[in-house]
Amino acid sequence: MTKEYVHIKMGKDTKLYPHGETNKIYPSKRIVVEVDGRTVIAFQNRDLTTDKPREVIVPGYIINYQTRTEHGLKVSDIELITDSAERAAVEKEIFRKELEGFINFWT
Repeated sequence: MTKEYVHIKMGKDTKLYPHGETNKIYPSKRIVVEVDGRTVIAFQNRDLTTDKPREVIVPGYIINYQTRTEHGLKVSDIELITDSAERAAVEKEIFRKELEGFINFWT
């Protein structure tokens, strides 16, 4: 399944929640890994109060990288990673980069 991924800005000043919700995490690092010849994009969230890694979000495989812009942010087309063996391979590559936190795949 193909979805859009909006490349959010990294850092504590990022406004992830435009409707006034409390932001308890912030995206701190964009991660790109290669798995079986395909490029995977992910990002690490950190806790706003402790600045410790909290989770790694994995939108999926990059199909078309930053092909357009919406609201001033670049947009890519991604393919969700639904196969358990593929998810395990992606997790292995992410952990090889010595990242911490729970890995959460888009569904």
